[in-house]
This record gives sequence, structure tokens and C-alpha cells, in this order.
Amino acid sequence: MDGRMGLGMRTSLGRCAFREMQAATCGRCTSPDSPGSFGDPVDTEFHDEALVEYHSSALYSENVFGLGEEFVQSMERAIVEISSGPIRYKKAGKHLHDYRLNRFPYHLFHYRAPGSGLVTILAAAHSSRRPDYWKSRI
Repeated sequence: MDGRMGLGMRTSLGRCAFREMQAATCGRCTSPDSPGSFGDPVDTEFHDEALVEYHSSALYSENVFGLGEEFVQSMERAIVEISSGPIRYKKAGKHLHDYRLNRFPYHLFHYRAPGSGLVTILAAAHSSRRPDYWKSRI
């Protein structure tokens, strides 16, 4: 890990380690083996509220089910996949896409402005709770 960032982090891969999240911080790292088969990865950032959702969901997964580490690993994979091809996921609106995590009932709604090299994750939303609550973040 090569530094720490607070809420509103901006990173190439957006990777977090569970232990760091327990301390309410995010770790940043880069990986030479990040997938590039869909072009160069784009920068990815979390909306401040989406990052809080991510952290609280990881802590909940750990405290209730003992799956915090697995949740974080699933999110890390999702962030890498989104950064390598953000528009290949289900369309959820104009310039808005929905990535569904495989093992956990969460969606990462992300936005990429036309011509921009930046993807913003607007929400780490539970599949069966409060639909569309995050849409005011666009």
C-alpha cells in the first residue's frame, strides 16, 4: 500500500483492505496485473456517500456473517472490472451503469461522463433495500 486517503478517494483501482476499513480509512494500491484487455483502465472514484456505504456494508458483513474479507475482495474485483470497461455493464440511465456483485446482494451504480476518463461510483446499494435512493447523486 502506498498511501492513505479519506472519503472521496480517487484511485486507479480503488482497492481497500478490510483491516484499514475497520479504522475508517482506505488503502490505495496499484497492481501491474490489472486487466487491460478492454483498453487502459480508467480512473475510478467513489462518491463520498458511496464510500461510506461500502465501508459500512463490509463491517456489517464481517460482524453479522463473518464475511467481511470476502465482501471486500468481491468489491475489489468489481472495481477493477469497472475501471477496465465501465460501459459494458447493464445500462441504468444516460451514462449510468449497474454492476451486480456475484456473491453478495449489492450493486455498484457508476457514472462516466462522455469523453471523460473518470468513472464515479455513485452507490454501493443493497439489492432489496430502498431502490433509487442514490439517484440524487448524479
